[in-house]
Amino acid sequence: MSKETIAMLLERAAALVSFHPRFLNIHLIGTQSSLDGHLPPMGRNGKVDSYVRFRVRSNDTPGRSGHTEQAFFKEEVSSRIVCKNVAPRWNEILELRLKGGKIDSDGNFRNSETRKNVLVVEAWDADIGFWGVGLDIFQVSFFILISGLFAGHVTGVLDSFLSERTTQNRASLELAIVSLVFLNFVGLAVCYLMANVFRADDELIGSCEVRLGILLDQREHALCLHLQKPSSSERKGILRVKLYLSE
Repeated sequence: MSKETIAMLLERAAALVSFHPRFLNIHLIGTQSSLDGHLPPMGRNGKVDSYVRFRVRSNDTPGRSGHTEQAFFKEEVSSRIVCKNVAPRWNEILELRLKGGKIDSDGNFRNSETRKNVLVVEAWDADIGFWGVGLDIFQVSFFILISGLFAGHVTGVLDSFLSERTTQNRASLELAIVSLVFLNFVGLAVCYLMANVFRADDELIGSCEVRLGILLDQREHALCLHLQKPSSSERKGILRVKLYLSE
């Protein structure tokens, strides 16, 4: 090889060696336009309310699909929900922070684990199940209870009703009213957390994995990701994404 070729290769190698990414940038475009790329219908209306989760895990040890995730890879990001559409288009920019790495003695950040890690992509159906129905029931119940107590206090009906009771009965009724309000509030809070925060009612459509080592060339990669259910070879749609790493 000529000296110019060797110098060019050394320059490219130096850029790769000195690249220690902190962030994974995700441009979630949507599904592929062909019928094979559409998401499967998950509801009775033949549609799906879909969103996508992204997280990074180590490829060294087993976890959700046979791999164990390291503690510093718990962060994940989610897209918005596109309702009633088997061919959703998000066109959404997301950023996933790559935890891990360390500061060396010279004060420079070093992260040599990226090549060993994979991006887990999961498409979910935002479903209304047990916790969603419970949330609706507790919302209505709590509203009726608070409205009734407020109206009874304003009109004086509640005060006159309690004043006609003995001291012991009045205390028991007041305790029962407070307990009823408290239990409704607890039920409302629990159902809200399970339905909207932990998304316990949602159903997995399909998932796939991308090795982050292919992104170490510091270029943006446009990928078509084939979704599959765990332990199944059946395709569940194709997602179009653009990925690149940044420091």
